[in-house]
Amino acid sequence: MAVCMFGVMVVSSASAALAEFLDNGAAITATENVLTELMQEAGVGILLEDMGNSTEVECMKGDDEGTVGPNGVATTTEALCTEALPATGLCSAPVVITALNLPWTTTIELVGTTFRGLVTNAGENVGYEVECNTIIGLIKDKCIQNKVPLSGLIENDGATGTILVLSDATTETESEKSTCSVSGMPGLVLAGSDILILNENGLVYTVSE
Repeated sequence: MAVCMFGVMVVSSASAALAEFLDNGAAITATENVLTELMQEAGVGILLEDMGNSTEVECMKGDDEGTVGPNGVATTTEALCTEALPATGLCSAPVVITALNLPWTTTIELVGTTFRGLVTNAGENVGYEVECNTIIGLIKDKCIQNKVPLSGLIENDGATGTILVLSDATTETESEKSTCSVSGMPGLVLAGSDILILNENGLVYTVSE
């Protein structure tokens, strides 16, 4: 997103209350330009899998541009995975991961006691493309969510001042509502990472009800 594209790959189906981003602890009253940085969690980036052929690739570093606020809404206008690696299956280096159908709009919701970010595009389904070398040559595998919002588990990390975008059981189950072009099977997000969101003045964002 502005709450990183690669960390947000699921559907939220429970009833939810509105939530919002805070800038240095204060409510956001006007749109603010932001940069987003993907930070590895314990040396692990974000794993993306084509379930049909058990091929996984890992985004280790990434940068997004967009806006945050007001009213718990963010946009992603540019999303880049700047370091991608093969993990298991068909792919070998180099690997390129590309966000599809930008810009994305992300809305923060409070589901029970859990914050989630729902990601949509007004006209097209969101997703990603993996391009890599294989023993049969270069492949491009597009994994697109099937007409439902994506969502990700979001937590505040007070120790580091980051927003955490994480996978959970909901993420892994509901991200199966997608289709990958190479295998015709779903694509799955297997892990998440810290996301550091900064505005132009370097202030760190949090989420709150």
